Amino acid sequence: MTQYYNSANQPADVSVTQLMNTQATWSKGSWTAPVAASSSFRFSYGGTTKRCPSLVQECKGRQKFDGKNDVAWMVLRDPNTLGVTWSGTSTDEADIAMNTNFKWFVDGVKHFEVETVLLHENGHAMGLGHSNDITTLMYPSYQGVLRTPTADEIAGVSTKDP
Repeated sequence: MTQYYNSANQPADVSVTQLMNTQATWSKGSWTAPVAASSSFRFSYGGTTKRCPSLVQECKGRQKFDGKNDVAWMVLRDPNTLGVTWSGTSTDEADIAMNTNFKWFVDGVKHFEVETVLLHENGHAMGLGHSNDITTLMYPSYQGVLRTPTADEIAGVSTKDP
Protein backbone atom coordinates (compact mmCIF):
# COMPACT_ATOMS: atom_id res chain seq x y z
CA MET A 1 0.00 0.00 0.00
CA THR A 2 1.49 3.30 -1.08
CA GLN A 3 0.64 6.22 1.21
CA TYR A 4 0.89 9.94 0.47
CA TYR A 5 1.37 12.58 3.18
CA ASN A 6 -0.21 16.03 3.39
CA SER A 7 1.81 18.08 5.88
CA ALA A 8 -0.58 21.07 5.88
CA ASN A 9 -1.70 21.79 9.45
CA GLN A 10 0.68 19.26 10.97
CA PRO A 11 1.65 20.14 14.55
CA ALA A 12 5.08 21.49 15.47
CA ASP A 13 7.75 18.79 15.76
CA VAL A 14 5.62 16.34 13.75
CA SER A 15 6.85 15.28 10.32
CA VAL A 16 6.43 12.53 7.77
CA THR A 17 9.06 10.60 9.75
CA GLN A 18 6.44 9.32 12.21
CA LEU A 19 4.31 7.97 9.35
CA MET A 20 7.33 6.32 7.76
CA ASN A 21 8.28 4.75 11.10
CA THR A 22 4.84 3.17 11.36
CA GLN A 23 5.06 1.92 7.79
CA ALA A 24 8.34 0.23 8.65
CA THR A 25 6.94 -1.29 11.85
CA TRP A 26 3.95 -2.86 10.09
CA SER A 27 5.91 -3.79 6.95
CA LYS A 28 8.96 -5.41 8.42
CA GLY A 29 8.47 -5.00 12.12
CA SER A 30 10.78 -3.77 14.79
CA TRP A 31 12.27 -7.24 14.99
CA THR A 32 14.36 -9.32 12.62
CA ALA A 33 11.55 -10.91 10.60
CA PRO A 34 8.65 -9.26 8.78
CA VAL A 35 5.60 -8.54 10.92
CA ALA A 36 4.25 -11.83 9.73
CA ALA A 37 6.40 -14.13 7.65
CA SER A 38 3.27 -15.38 5.90
CA SER A 39 2.05 -11.85 5.08
CA SER A 40 3.01 -10.11 1.86
CA PHE A 41 1.48 -6.80 2.98
CA ARG A 42 3.88 -3.85 2.83
CA PHE A 43 3.52 -0.09 3.18
CA SER A 44 5.51 2.34 1.08
CA TYR A 45 5.83 6.10 1.07
CA GLY A 46 4.60 7.72 -2.14
CA GLY A 47 5.64 11.29 -1.36
CA THR A 48 3.87 14.45 -0.37
CA THR A 49 0.50 15.63 -1.58
CA LYS A 50 -1.77 18.62 -1.22
CA ARG A 51 -4.89 16.46 -1.56
CA CYS A 52 -7.46 16.27 1.18
CA PRO A 53 -8.07 12.53 1.66
CA SER A 54 -11.06 11.78 -0.57
CA LEU A 55 -12.83 9.44 1.86
CA VAL A 56 -12.60 11.82 4.82
CA GLN A 57 -15.95 13.41 5.71
CA GLU A 58 -14.32 16.71 6.65
CA CYS A 59 -12.97 17.27 3.13
CA LYS A 60 -14.95 19.41 0.71
CA GLY A 61 -17.26 17.64 -1.68
CA ARG A 62 -18.63 14.13 -1.68
CA GLN A 63 -16.64 11.27 -0.27
CA LYS A 64 -15.29 9.19 -3.15
CA PHE A 65 -12.69 6.59 -3.95
CA ASP A 66 -9.82 8.19 -5.84
CA GLY A 67 -7.36 5.28 -5.61
CA LYS A 68 -4.93 7.22 -3.38
CA ASN A 69 -4.11 6.38 0.24
CA ASP A 70 -3.71 9.82 1.79
CA VAL A 71 -2.77 10.85 5.33
CA ALA A 72 -3.57 14.40 6.47
CA TRP A 73 -4.01 16.66 9.51
CA MET A 74 -7.32 18.45 10.10
CA VAL A 75 -9.98 19.33 12.63
CA LEU A 76 -12.27 16.32 12.96
CA ARG A 77 -15.95 16.74 13.78
CA ASP A 78 -15.81 14.35 16.71
CA PRO A 79 -13.85 16.22 19.38
CA ASN A 80 -12.88 12.95 21.11
CA THR A 81 -11.32 11.29 18.08
CA LEU A 82 -7.52 11.40 17.80
CA GLY A 83 -7.39 9.91 14.33
CA VAL A 84 -9.63 8.04 11.95
CA THR A 85 -9.26 5.74 8.96
CA TRP A 86 -11.82 5.49 6.18
CA SER A 87 -11.68 2.55 3.79
CA GLY A 88 -13.84 0.39 1.61
CA THR A 89 -14.42 -3.32 1.32
CA SER A 90 -14.51 -3.49 -2.47
CA THR A 91 -11.82 -0.90 -3.27
CA ASP A 92 -8.24 -0.97 -2.03
CA GLU A 93 -8.03 2.50 -0.52
CA ALA A 94 -7.59 3.73 3.03
CA ASP A 95 -7.42 7.42 3.96
CA ILE A 96 -6.31 8.65 7.38
CA ALA A 97 -7.04 11.94 9.13
CA MET A 98 -5.30 13.05 12.32
CA ASN A 99 -7.13 15.52 14.56
CA THR A 100 -5.42 18.88 15.05
CA ASN A 101 -7.61 19.60 18.11
CA PHE A 102 -5.09 17.73 20.28
CA LYS A 103 -1.54 18.44 21.46
CA TRP A 104 0.74 15.95 19.77
CA PHE A 105 4.20 14.81 20.80
CA VAL A 106 6.92 12.76 19.14
CA ASP A 107 9.18 12.08 22.12
CA GLY A 108 7.66 8.72 23.00
CA VAL A 109 6.79 9.95 26.49
CA LYS A 110 4.02 12.55 26.53
CA HIS A 111 0.36 12.20 25.52
CA PHE A 112 -0.72 12.18 22.75
CA GLU A 113 2.11 10.44 20.96
CA VAL A 114 1.67 10.64 17.19
CA GLU A 115 3.48 7.45 16.22
CA THR A 116 1.28 5.34 18.52
CA VAL A 117 -1.90 6.75 16.97
CA LEU A 118 -0.56 6.38 13.42
CA LEU A 119 0.36 2.74 14.17
CA HIS A 120 -3.25 2.19 15.27
CA GLU A 121 -4.67 3.91 12.17
CA ASN A 122 -2.33 2.01 9.84
CA GLY A 123 -3.54 -1.18 11.53
CA HIS A 124 -7.02 -0.23 10.30
CA ALA A 125 -5.58 0.53 6.84
CA MET A 126 -4.33 -3.06 6.80
CA GLY A 127 -7.79 -4.38 7.68
CA LEU A 128 -7.47 -4.86 11.43
CA GLY A 129 -10.41 -4.00 13.65
CA HIS A 130 -10.44 -2.90 17.27
CA SER A 131 -9.29 -5.20 20.04
CA ASN A 132 -10.79 -5.73 23.50
CA ASP A 133 -7.27 -6.14 24.90
CA ILE A 134 -6.21 -2.86 26.54
CA THR A 135 -2.51 -3.69 25.97
CA THR A 136 -2.73 -3.70 22.16
CA LEU A 137 -2.22 -1.06 19.49
CA MET A 138 -5.72 -1.78 18.20
CA TYR A 139 -7.52 -1.02 21.46
CA PRO A 140 -10.10 1.67 20.58
CA SER A 141 -8.85 4.35 22.98
CA TYR A 142 -5.43 5.80 23.69
CA GLN A 143 -3.61 3.99 26.51
CA GLY A 144 -0.20 5.65 26.28
CA VAL A 145 2.81 5.07 24.10
CA LEU A 146 2.80 1.72 22.28
CA ARG A 147 5.14 0.96 19.42
CA THR A 148 5.05 -2.81 18.94
CA PRO A 149 2.22 -4.96 17.55
CA THR A 150 1.20 -7.94 19.68
CA ALA A 151 1.28 -11.56 18.51
CA ASP A 152 -2.50 -11.41 17.90
CA GLU A 153 -2.14 -8.28 15.77
CA ILE A 154 0.67 -9.90 13.79
CA ALA A 155 -1.50 -12.97 13.25
CA GLY A 156 -4.35 -10.68 12.14
CA VAL A 157 -2.12 -9.09 9.51
CA SER A 158 -1.29 -12.57 8.18
CA THR A 159 -4.98 -13.37 7.65
CA LYS A 160 -5.65 -10.14 5.75
CA ASP A 161 -3.64 -11.04 2.64
CA PRO A 162 -5.72 -11.30 -0.54
